Amino acid sequence: MQKYIDKIRREIARQTLCVNITLVIISACICAAIGIIFVICGMDYEMYSEIAQPAFYFPCIIMAVLQIFFYAVIGAGIGIIISTPYYRRNYAKLISISLALGTLFLCFAWVSLVYTAASFFLAFIVCLIILVLSATTFKFYITINTVAAWVMFVFMLFDFYLACYSISLFIIN
Repeated sequence: MQKYIDKIRREIARQTLCVNITLVIISACICAAIGIIFVICGMDYEMYSEIAQPAFYFPCIIMAVLQIFFYAVIGAGIGIIISTPYYRRNYAKLISISLALGTLFLCFAWVSLVYTAASFFLAFIVCLIILVLSATTFKFYITINTVAAWVMFVFMLFDFYLACYSISLFIIN
């Protein structure tokens, strides 16, 4: 077991050797700052309290913090991809960054759909589109940098939660 753990550590160290940590932090902070603006402007706290919530919901402030955290996760993945030297197919970096930015802006739209417009089914459809974009981004990321791919996978798990949350809101309300 220790042999496999050491192998994983070596692979992560090899993948992150050329990554510019400053660029990763800056891109994560930019995405989190934009997320703060969208979450604060997109959440109607009175409406959130009036919505019939499923059993597995988070309180409003925790949901806002989770949203901002996972926007920063997408930004960190973008920063890792930008700073990773990749010479085989550079178009893959451009496509993956474009997909990640599209995913990020669809996430911003999800906040407004759920917390302001109360369009729960449309929010569910947006979550499914985000999952497809995230899976495609994961496919591109895995060829460029596996650390960024697993960062995107963590975001995909959160978006799966948001899809389940959206469809349960649609069913309940």
